[in-house]
Amino acid sequence: MRLVVHMGATKTASTYLQKCFARNEDVLRAAGIYLPRAGRRMASSNLNHHNLAWQLLEDRRYKPAGGDWAAMLAEVADVDTELVLLSSEAFSRMASDDKLRPMMTRRLLEVSDDVTLVYVVRDPLARINSMYSQTVKTFAPPNTFDEYAVKSVKSGFYNLEESFGYWYQGDWVTFVALRFDDFVKDGPMQSLLKVLGVDIPMDNLSLPADAANPSPGPVAVEAMRLVNAHLRVIDPEFSRRSGATTKLSQVAQRKGAKLGWFDEKYWGWDADRAAWAAKRLRDSNQRFSQAVWGIDWPLDVPAGKKPTAINLLEASNKTLKDVSSYVDQMTKRYVNLVKQESRKTADEDGAADVDDSTIDSDEAEQAASGGS
Repeated sequence: MRLVVHMGATKTASTYLQKCFARNEDVLRAAGIYLPRAGRRMASSNLNHHNLAWQLLEDRRYKPAGGDWAAMLAEVADVDTELVLLSSEAFSRMASDDKLRPMMTRRLLEVSDDVTLVYVVRDPLARINSMYSQTVKTFAPPNTFDEYAVKSVKSGFYNLEESFGYWYQGDWVTFVALRFDDFVKDGPMQSLLKVLGVDIPMDNLSLPADAANPSPGPVAVEAMRLVNAHLRVIDPEFSRRSGATTKLSQVAQRKGAKLGWFDEKYWGWDADRAAWAAKRLRDSNQRFSQAVWGIDWPLDVPAGKKPTAINLLEASNKTLKDVSSYVDQMTKRYVNLVKQESRKTADEDGAADVDDSTIDSDEAEQAASGGS
């Protein structure tokens, strides 16, 4: 039996891929691909195994009722299958930790002695930009893009050689890195099936219409940052992981989308900061690319791209009025949501089961703070 682990990265169409798994589980099973039930994230429309990763990470979101590694091992031992597939972006959080990497590897080898890790590589500058948008829309600390980007680069989290060298330089597992642009162009599901060595006609699969989670544009980024900063002032106990904040994030995104604030792409890098970051990461990227792909680093961000971050004080009067109204509406909605949460009984655990998007912002926050 072969074990394949799709470990992200975040912001590389992972959610889309997990929607494909959920829609096509029976088709995949018929083709010899088994997705364990133990370890799946509870109450999720996406088929993923975040609970297994959270157990190894000792993450507060781990739920024993969702199935642990022991349950998953027992499950696959009783299944007649050629290939077991696990998927969670949270597995990649272990890549930069010297203790978690070998521990995760040992756990995987308990399942099979034929293990393949699949990681989708996106240019670090583009990924940091995307991750910043994710932190904003999930109400992580309201740093500016420049503050976030500098901390992310210095953290070492985007040092591909340091993070993944343990696996591609060793002989314990097979490490496969897919380039994000090719992954999306060829189709995430098609790209993964090629790695698995399984041929399933696309006509047999039900594919989601949307290939990516929408990201806020420059006005939405600044407006949501203002809401975030304001809420942290009026509520000393503000937590982005509370049930009220999670619901508000969803409301705020829907409202921003209706205002057209999600239509424009956000790009926070200016030329000088982008050059600094590229220089800091260039040698690591190059060694990773040479070792894994046998070529020079091919994923540089296109030259000439200009930042789209907006100074709201220089925006049009209409934009300023819309932003002011938006902050006021979101504040009132948050207060009402907090009141609703306070009326819930403790055993309902309304605040604990957070949206899948928190995975992205958790990783981003850890990267920006220097953690793993």
